[in-house]
Amino acid sequence: MCFSTFVTTAQAAHHLVVVDCPMSTAGTAEETRMRVDETRERANAALKSGDAHSARRLYTSAISLAEQLPFAPPPPKGMPSALAALLCNRCVANLALDETEAAMRDAEAAVKAAPRWPKVYFRLGTCLMRTKAFTRAYAAFKRGWHMDMQNAEMNRACQQAFEACRDIDRRPLITANQL
Repeated sequence: MCFSTFVTTAQAAHHLVVVDCPMSTAGTAEETRMRVDETRERANAALKSGDAHSARRLYTSAISLAEQLPFAPPPPKGMPSALAALLCNRCVANLALDETEAAMRDAEAAVKAAPRWPKVYFRLGTCLMRTKAFTRAYAAFKRGWHMDMQNAEMNRACQQAFEACRDIDRRPLITANQL
């Protein structure tokens, strides 16, 4: 059985850390994969029911288990790794909890885990929009869009980020006299 606890870190006021879950208790890699899938399904159900706190805790447990699995080759273009999918889902839970910095860390880690999966760029762009980094958000959405040009959600997000950039450019400039 895995147990989790909140600890204080320099990066955040609190951070969920899974402890007492060594590989020896997880059994074989196949058993660990099954536990990852079961925990992910429970996390998905919690997020769908609106319980973002439980979802984040469960995704964190699933991520900890997934990180214990043996190295797997990179997934094919357009497909997620198990770790990237979990990180993207925890990103959504963090956004639902208004934990934008934690969501950003998850999105950035997901990009590293599956750089050829468009959804990681959608999650990253969403986090960047929250921080009003519109140009970077547009770049993230655009990169994802190039991987999946038929994705209507990605197309809409890319357009919204573009419009946010354009709106900033249309603002009148502040002169030194106005400061």
